[in-house]
Amino acid sequence: MSGEPTPPLVPVSSEPPPPVKREPRNPIGWIVSGLLLYMSVVTAVTGYVNGGGDSVENYEGLQSRLKYQVSLKAATDSPVFGALAEGSDRALEHLSEQAAKDAPKSDAAARVAVVAAYEAGGKAP
Repeated sequence: MSGEPTPPLVPVSSEPPPPVKREPRNPIGWIVSGLLLYMSVVTAVTGYVNGGGDSVENYEGLQSRLKYQVSLKAATDSPVFGALAEGSDRALEHLSEQAAKDAPKSDAAARVAVVAAYEAGGKAP
């Protein structure tokens, strides 16, 4: 308080710090990262090439899209939303065509195709 400077908390040195030694990196992290990336690419390509089969689980996504499109069509049936209703009909037709490709092989695909075609134009195949 008398104007004297306070002593530094860390001793001050006049010489520079020692140079940092570069140690070799551990390659295990890079190897594991590379393997994970490789496995994710192989899994994606395999799923794309195989097409996923024709099980009911593969059509859950189509069924949820069908529910969404039907509810959208119901919400846009008024004259104010005419353009949206036409877009909803086109989306339902596309969904019906997409499911109709696998309809002979899968009951779930056939159900999706029939409901989507009915909702789009009123005619079930």
